[in-house]
Amino acid sequence: MLTVRMMMRMMMMRRMRMAGMPAMPLPVMWKYVILWMSLWSLALLGTRGELFGSTPEEQPNKGTLSGDVQNWATLIQNYILELANLGIGRDVTQRLFDSANYTFEAKDGDTLLSNVQTSLGDFLMRKRVAAERIAMMAVKLHDEYLINKRMNRTAKFSRLRDMPMTYYRDSDIPHTVRPKMFSTHFKQDVNQDYSTVKIPDQVPRDDESILDAVQYTVELDGVFRQNRKSDQMIRWQYFGTNIGLIRLYPGREWDTNFAGFYNDYDPRIRPWHIAASSGPKDVVIVLDCSASMIGKKFDIAKSVAITVINTLTKQDWVNIVCARESHWDSVGQWHYYTSEVLGCLSGSLVPATNAHRKDLIEKVSQLQAGGTSELEIGFRIAFDLLQSKPRSHCQSIIVFVTDGKDIDNEEVRCAPGYYTRSGYVPGPVCRYNWTKVWTLSEQRNAKIFPKARIFSFLTVDDGEIFPGKLSCMNDGVMVRLSDGEDLINKMRPYFDYLSQRTMEWDGLWTAPYLDAWGLGVAITYAVPAVSKITGRTIGVAGVDATLEEIEHFLIRYQWGAVYTFIINKQGETILHPKLKNSLSLLEDPIFITISQLEQDKGHPRGFSEIEKDLRNLKKGHKTIFKNGENITYYYGGAGGEYGFAFVLTKSDQIYRRAQEPQDYRHNTTSFWNLLIEYNSTLARDKLPGVYEHLEVRYNDSKYPLLTVSEKHSSIFFAPKCHCDPNKYFFDEELDDKTVHAHKYINLDEPDAGCDGGGQYEKGLRFVTNTCFNSYVSKLKPPFKLSPTKIGGPSSSQFHLPRAAAF
Repeated sequence: MLTVRMMMRMMMMRRMRMAGMPAMPLPVMWKYVILWMSLWSLALLGTRGELFGSTPEEQPNKGTLSGDVQNWATLIQNYILELANLGIGRDVTQRLFDSANYTFEAKDGDTLLSNVQTSLGDFLMRKRVAAERIAMMAVKLHDEYLINKRMNRTAKFSRLRDMPMTYYRDSDIPHTVRPKMFSTHFKQDVNQDYSTVKIPDQVPRDDESILDAVQYTVELDGVFRQNRKSDQMIRWQYFGTNIGLIRLYPGREWDTNFAGFYNDYDPRIRPWHIAASSGPKDVVIVLDCSASMIGKKFDIAKSVAITVINTLTKQDWVNIVCARESHWDSVGQWHYYTSEVLGCLSGSLVPATNAHRKDLIEKVSQLQAGGTSELEIGFRIAFDLLQSKPRSHCQSIIVFVTDGKDIDNEEVRCAPGYYTRSGYVPGPVCRYNWTKVWTLSEQRNAKIFPKARIFSFLTVDDGEIFPGKLSCMNDGVMVRLSDGEDLINKMRPYFDYLSQRTMEWDGLWTAPYLDAWGLGVAITYAVPAVSKITGRTIGVAGVDATLEEIEHFLIRYQWGAVYTFIINKQGETILHPKLKNSLSLLEDPIFITISQLEQDKGHPRGFSEIEKDLRNLKKGHKTIFKNGENITYYYGGAGGEYGFAFVLTKSDQIYRRAQEPQDYRHNTTSFWNLLIEYNSTLARDKLPGVYEHLEVRYNDSKYPLLTVSEKHSSIFFAPKCHCDPNKYFFDEELDDKTVHAHKYINLDEPDAGCDGGGQYEKGLRFVTNTCFNSYVSKLKPPFKLSPTKIGGPSSSQFHLPRAAAF
């Protein structure tokens, strides 16, 4: 067998030299050996006709060459298995696990459920209390400033640039954000001493309302710091005003686009602001899709619809009606059109979830104008939708976009033409009677509760009479739009109305969305701030929690085959092992129902009862038969918005935990993966002699651009093994990380675990000491290092590096 290996290796190296190829490490070379032998055997078999269906009569010597190739393949396989066994110490490692000391720990699902419910509930409650504290202080500061301004007792500034930094630090002006330090908690440079403000591009920076907001919100810094002191794990804190300014803590410099300009940001169109400032609502968008809208006007109409859709949240219900009908043209040809509902449900409203919003936006974007005006049918459908179920029953709104023209164009005819002796006579041009729509809206709106308000948006033309009267009759407002730019400001009456309807809504948790400030997918507890003097909403306070930290929080309670998931009251899955990791998402996630993940075509049926309890935030447990075994769901609610569950099989009721050996003096020393850091000043001081013993080499001919040691293996922890994965990812003090990890894995520091203030999950290092170093032999005397011995294999065992840093 040795002879065969040597011959094959020599033959392969000779061919490589002849081909001018550089020498390569043995493991890499064997990959090419296997590939080369496979291709060679297929070629030989093909030449003998074995790949072409030859009959035995045609191949009297069939099997001879293929048998030889099979023997060679078996030799290669055995060598690779032997190499793997030596390389990873599989058999030795298995024996160590079999001989280890284990304790059997009974797991009680009800106790687990209570512990998690308490801990997770406390985690979410701290965010809620912080947001409410910000909102209360914002109202107090606003009202005090308003009184002082009326009495001329406020500072006078005419421009932002005249304000000192005690008032004004701008995320778009770098020197006002300094000093900044990198924070692993926020994954970027921040200023934790002060907040900064961000003003939307379309808002005049020196407007009086902006100057006022900068002055009264600066005092929120005290609350921000108090919240951080009370909750060290708190994320972004902010207050977004209704005029567009946001104050964010900790302060940060804003992100830039590809051209180096700061990205725009308007809090008024963010999910957390809209959800808290408007409350639940039922919205129907009616688009005039007739031929008169062709061109720029229809582009504006679609932009209005998309803007409204983007400002809806999970608590809202929505649908869109494209209103038009069929007609003849000037040569008598029939053109078919019909008024249609764009949502996936044509007879009712749909919840404004991410999935439904994206679906509606896509369908709106694909619309083409055409047909004759038939708005009576369009509004009849709109009122039918507002009377359908389910819906919020809180506010009813119709957003109507039209050019207000009662004639489409000369090509749109309302009757077929006819022939005379003189030739063909086209049918009459369509002229619409708006009275029908006014009458219909008055009659139908009287039967709806709450009564619908109609907001009309006129595109370009001067047809104000029809949409203007329609809005006036139905307690709405008409706005003229000359283009599709800066629609948020131009549609201000619509958004002002929504914010005025807050009526001190309680705060709420938003649906998960992609954080604009770099923390991945987040949820926000948002609280509206309503002035006690004016009775108007002045802004929204928000505090974030990332799905990453919630996910990591729950994973800490898992063991064995146990898994967990979280859903909201709508049954949408927030976290689940089958879903894509929240850190890998590039846009707001689309959520699917938990039944699609836990059931297969409605089975097991028993899960439907579990889902119902979860959506109602009930606590309990239920055992059902699934995938050939009984599994138990332990479930409960947290934060007043989310239901979570742990899923256990019968075997998970008893957990076998490996214990650290009582006497570990015979254990060999383990080494951390960052080999080069053993050469740092800190490591040489704390771990003298280790770097010299490892005989670390860089850019070896066999291992180009790698740092390796052939004397030892090295250890690497997956991110989830760390109590704070973010700190691990962003900690640039690699020498300190190496020293601490080395001491931990070699039992020189207590195994406190995450709950005990440690850096790693409890029990982790026993696995590392057995799994990675069990096969490493003792170093021969007299070499000795205090306080632990350094062990290493004989370099003659095989020519592979025992440690490599990546």
